[in-house]
Amino acid sequence: RARRFAAASLPSATMTMPACRNWDAAGGGIALGQAGLQSAPWQAWTASLRTVPGQRRHVALADGGRMELNTDSAADVDYSASHRRIRLHQGEIMITTASDPRPFLVETPHGVIRALGTRFGIRCTQGGSSVSVFEHAVEVRCAARLDAVRRVEAGQQLRFTASGAENAQAMPAHQDSWLRGMLVAADWPLQQLVQELARYRRGRLACDAGVAQRPVTGTYRLDDIDAVLESLCASHGLQVTYFTRYWATVSARAA
Repeated sequence: RARRFAAASLPSATMTMPACRNWDAAGGGIALGQAGLQSAPWQAWTASLRTVPGQRRHVALADGGRMELNTDSAADVDYSASHRRIRLHQGEIMITTASDPRPFLVETPHGVIRALGTRFGIRCTQGGSSVSVFEHAVEVRCAARLDAVRRVEAGQQLRFTASGAENAQAMPAHQDSWLRGMLVAADWPLQQLVQELARYRRGRLACDAGVAQRPVTGTYRLDDIDAVLESLCASHGLQVTYFTRYWATVSARAA
């Protein structure tokens, strides 16, 4: 009997914050805490802004800024007289802020990013969040440690969970290539490439352990993942086995 696989990867549990604290910005305090930093599976399904696997979406923000949603993403926008807030429940977004005295925050289940007049991307998965800064800088606070601020400068990337953050690293090249509908791999393990391609395709796409560490370099279009897989197999001695239309595995080509 056919089995069904969920196309979206959703947080598995509600995350509730400790007692509410303030983040002073632009001359005023922003309340952060139990009301703001939490995520439950239904929030992604009911978000006002969503994309399905393989879809990208442009959103013009009310203050003149821009937000791009990548594949399989869910977000809500909350603008008021005192703040500008984006809640990213899952997926990936790119933000270009507009000049405005109100503070600009992006919340994920793992923490809060405050923009300091900038262009930056945020990716939120079940295991954590990451922020990549393309212009100026941002400040990051982890959900369980709102008193600790980490500053991330242009050209840097920071990964964090609710309990803590790694050290900021140099941002990989072509981090924003998805905005142009492209994925650029530079000496990646095949498994990493397959995992990235799987984000843009409905169903399950896996990589056999026997070929998982093969190095791959190339530029791939994101609008037809099955065509990418066909080309990849032809050039690297691989094959794709389709158990159903939505369940496929990349492995070594049979002799």
